[in-house]
Amino acid sequence: MIKQIKYYIPYIIILILAICLWFKGCNDMPQKFTNSELIKTNIKKLTVKKDSVKVEANKTDSIRTKIVIKWRAAKHDTIYKECKELIVICDSIISVDSTQISQLRQVITLSDSIIDNQKIIIYNDSIDKIALTKWGKKQRRQKNLAILGLGVLGGMLLIK
Repeated sequence: MIKQIKYYIPYIIILILAICLWFKGCNDMPQKFTNSELIKTNIKKLTVKKDSVKVEANKTDSIRTKIVIKWRAAKHDTIYKECKELIVICDSIISVDSTQISQLRQVITLSDSIIDNQKIIIYNDSIDKIALTKWGKKQRRQKNLAILGLGVLGGMLLIK
């Protein structure tokens, strides 16, 4: 009986080693090299700001439309009215247009900064993907070596 236990001791050791090697890499995920949370919150803030500027630009456009309607009505009556009223209406159209242009430029600037931040996030994610791919290859290589080593060790014990 003691001889039989001595015969199974190497197998028990191999089994314990196999279990240790098998579960060694379970919680061994690599940490992310990049932290994109700050950039994502910045993108959200910029998007909200861009939307509010866009709403203001749309309000300005509706005001411009009302002034243009007034100008079209006054344009036909210039024979009977003074030109001062028409000039005032044209000046208001120009000022509203310049306001709208500046608001739309601000929207474009905010959109560009959002796009730049998204490019940074894409680059960081590609770096993380490369690191995870390397980690996965390393884990497969270690598993294959462990299985090969245990197979050779088990084969040597069976030959004895």
